[in-house]
Amino acid sequence: MARWAFSHDELAGTGTNTLPIIPWFFVPLRIGERTLGVVGVAKDKDAAPLDSEARALLDALSEQAAAAIDRASLTRAMVSARSAAEAERVRNTLLASISRDFRTPLSSILGRQRA
Repeated sequence: MARWAFSHDELAGTGTNTLPIIPWFFVPLRIGERTLGVVGVAKDKDAAPLDSEARALLDALSEQAAAAIDRASLTRAMVSARSAAEAERVRNTLLASISRDFRTPLSSILGRQRA
């Protein structure tokens, strides 16, 4: 059911029109148009369905969780991009140094041959 809620980006489980007999309530974690995951809340068989206040609280929790997951993902991507840029900078510095080291002896060798 959690996979279904994730892939269809819809509420599922108890209190919904999609498999209401399941004792779980699944809420997709969304950021914009993307679904990042699903939160599942277990419900006792004898418990009353979630009221509007509890659903609003769960929706707020889901939005906050999705925002935190998205921020963590963006931070990871930023660190990766910084590492790649630093590696490229080091590579370019090394190539420039090697190139300069090869040019210097070649210039003196070529200069001696012409003389």
